[in-house]
This record gives sequence, C-alpha cells and structure tokens, in this order.
Amino acid sequence: MRKVINDIYCPNACVGRSNLHCLAGGYPDPNNCAVCRCPEGLGGADCSRLQPSACGGELHATDQWQTLNSPSGKDVVCYWRISVPEGSKVRFRLSDGEFPCSYGCQSYVEIKHKLDIRLTGFRSNRFTLFIIDLSSVPAES
Repeated sequence: MRKVINDIYCPNACVGRSNLHCLAGGYPDPNNCAVCRCPEGLGGADCSRLQPSACGGELHATDQWQTLNSPSGKDVVCYWRISVPEGSKVRFRLSDGEFPCSYGCQSYVEIKHKLDIRLTGFRSNRFTLFIIDLSSVPAES
C-alpha cells in the first residue's frame, strides 16, 4: 500500500537521482533515493537479503523432514527464507504453537509462496499441513 501512495504523491521523486535497482517489488525510498523500501520480510540495500529479526534465518529444503523452531510470545516476528530446487514441492506441517486469537487474529504463520512477496500468502493460526507446488514459481533473476 505504501508503494501505491508514493507512486501517486511523489512518482518521480528518485528519477534521475538514483540508479538503484530494488528487487522483489521494492522501490527507491522517496526520502532517501540511495536506499530501497523493501517488502516485509526482506531488507538490505537492494531487498535481496532477509529482513533482520530476533529469530529466523535461511534454510535449504531437502527430501527429509526438517524442524524449524521459533520462539513464541507476544509480538514475536521471525522471518525465514527457505530455498528449494526448481520444480520442487514443499510440505509445511505446523505442529505446535500458541496463536492467541482475539479480534482480527494478529497471531499466525504466513507462507509467502508467490514470486511477488508483497502479496499475502497462506496464513494459518491452527495446526495444519500445507503442500505447495513451487514448480510454477519462477526464480527472480
């Protein structure tokens, strides 16, 4: 939403002032054209890195089940990036966790599975199994 507002009110803020190439739907910050504003979960100068968080990290999926542990608690945000071989299917089994659900259910696990990670992914606040076919998700160059 922030990108849409910036496109409307200051569409040319960084034109001619920056050669910055932001990845994954990021865009030059109109207040500082030398840095990117990145989608949630990504960071770094060009949005190619995982956003720093108190927990999380980079993982590589294999053909064996792996356990991903994150701390629970109020306002705990963890970003994980899981890489897979092209054309793979990935299974996520959410088997334990506390997701207090009050008005609006702000506690959940979200799996971003599309190339455009600005889009909302699968969300769950219950124990469940996700099977995601990544064969149709092209890698970003």
